[in-house]
Amino acid sequence: MRLKPFRIEQYYARYEFSTRFMLSSSDCESRPIGEVLSLEPDARERLQELWCGYTESAGAPYLREAVAALYHRIGPDDVIVVSSAEEAIFALYHALLGPEDHAIVETPCYESALEVARSTGAEVSAWVRRPEDGWAHDLAALAGLVRPSTRLLYVNTPHNPTGTHMSRGLFDQVVEIARTHDLVLFCDEVYRQLEYDPGDRLPGACEAYERGVSLGSVPKSYGLPGLRIGWLVSRDRHLLQEVSAEPIAVSSPRSCSLRAWSLAFSIFWLSLAATSWVIWVTTCRVSALWAVRRRRVVVEVDADGTE
Repeated sequence: MRLKPFRIEQYYARYEFSTRFMLSSSDCESRPIGEVLSLEPDARERLQELWCGYTESAGAPYLREAVAALYHRIGPDDVIVVSSAEEAIFALYHALLGPEDHAIVETPCYESALEVARSTGAEVSAWVRRPEDGWAHDLAALAGLVRPSTRLLYVNTPHNPTGTHMSRGLFDQVVEIARTHDLVLFCDEVYRQLEYDPGDRLPGACEAYERGVSLGSVPKSYGLPGLRIGWLVSRDRHLLQEVSAEPIAVSSPRSCSLRAWSLAFSIFWLSLAATSWVIWVTTCRVSALWAVRRRRVVVEVDADGTE
């Protein structure tokens, strides 16, 4: 297995903490832990009483219950907690894909969504969205990419880097293509809950499709990247067992991090939902605009649609 360097991370390593005005960030403004804990009267005391030991490999039960509550018809046993969305992408791809398989990845995308899929030895096709087409989703092109060996389809909505969001009708058609060909639909939903209008919020892939997998995390929608918590959710228990059994996989974050996020989740997400979506959507659109018109800042779209 050999991974290409992630160019956007190299860019951030060089500029993120030395640039005066960052127009290319894709996460919400964060806050200090004291401010988060102050939102609930006994939060600080509960955090100080935590036992800093290991917890269940799938994640602490109270956290899996909190994650499950984000979705309909989902229970704690449908959730695997991981240390980050990046770990979730790695674990899922390497559990499900191999040299005999084919995967489809929506592009442009965060580079690991494409390169980690390639690192499994699978053949990977890009479902390319282009600025000259208004970043439209070409469903005919998607259907034409499916092969007998195709096992997985990766999509991202709300979308990074364009700031676009699938309509419900379009999302349902993507689900139907996955269902028709018995594909795993791996939906990167780390920006879910940041929609301009909550009425535009889509169901999670885990809710809409029996082989759907929803990817979530706290850095983007909740503005809490320091806690490094992510999750995979699916009603396909066999699929989750494959991920859990993967040798590289899943080691849940320690209980202090889990409880800290569980506290933050219960007292903080409504505040973030009300105030942070403007920051993310504006930033994302500025980044995409500069990328398309000036070919600089962060996002450069290559011929195959990668960042």
